[in-house]
Amino acid sequence: MATVAQSSQLSREAPRPASASSPLEELPSSRCPPPPAPPAAPSSLKKETSSEMPLPSSSSRTQRHKLILAGTMVVLVVLVSAVLLAVLIPGRKGTPGSEVLQWKGQGTTKQLQELVLGRCYNYIACSDVTVNPELRDKDCLKIWELFQNAFMYKHPCNATEEDFQPLMALATQSILCNKSLFWTKTKDLVHRYTNTNRDFLTLEDTLLGYMADGLSWCGDPSSPGVNYESCPEWTECENNPSSMYWKMSSKMFAEAACGITQVMLNGSIEAGAFRNNSIFGSVEVVNLNPNKVSKMQIWLMQDIDGPQRYVLIMQNIITLYI
Repeated sequence: MATVAQSSQLSREAPRPASASSPLEELPSSRCPPPPAPPAAPSSLKKETSSEMPLPSSSSRTQRHKLILAGTMVVLVVLVSAVLLAVLIPGRKGTPGSEVLQWKGQGTTKQLQELVLGRCYNYIACSDVTVNPELRDKDCLKIWELFQNAFMYKHPCNATEEDFQPLMALATQSILCNKSLFWTKTKDLVHRYTNTNRDFLTLEDTLLGYMADGLSWCGDPSSPGVNYESCPEWTECENNPSSMYWKMSSKMFAEAACGITQVMLNGSIEAGAFRNNSIFGSVEVVNLNPNKVSKMQIWLMQDIDGPQRYVLIMQNIITLYI
């Protein structure tokens, strides 16, 4: 993926919504069986109501009252201690009722877990394991666990590479030479092309890109650990979890490129087709390995939003030797 969203993900275009072309597989139900119901009292058990039961003496009643009072005091001490620990111990996960942080960007996508897991299973099921044999060993449940651990209950402006490194290491995959296609400001067109032409792969055609494309997520120190109302835009803080995810996955995608690589640029932008602050300009280009990449072919596309926007028209091809 060559760029990140203009708002919350650097200069990347608006995230691509999930479409019918990537249906979700039906997810398995919880692996944990429901807890057993408490056993019912036997029907033969009768309440003891004998009128001849001796009445307790005055001293025994006093002792029982003291025991009840002592037990009540113990319970109160435990409850007060729990409240104090929740307030005073630093680093504890947020408590229900805490104020949720407010940001300008879109909040975490509803049913994020189901979407990520469904896309992960679907990607593996639809992939050619003869080309990518490492996909056989991908554990989608573990991938989701590492994904949520990277941002849940964390301040959304303090994301680090260390947070996402375990996920990146587990979900990475190899890319065949001469297959890498980068892009910037041409998202709809480039993916319309790769959906019909399997000769090239964008970042969104890899497992990491496919799982997260079009989704939004960020954590919050308070319970439930995820902010569904809003997430930081790029202008609010650079190190938000979504931007960190796309920058790291884009870097890995560039490092894996070999042979002849392709990039599709938008030649209709007045500010210029190449922008230094895009993910392509600031992350992917600088992480191409000159010992592995022989050259880059640049596809300069014109009027991609005009009447011919659904037809791939190559106006210029510039070949850069690296």
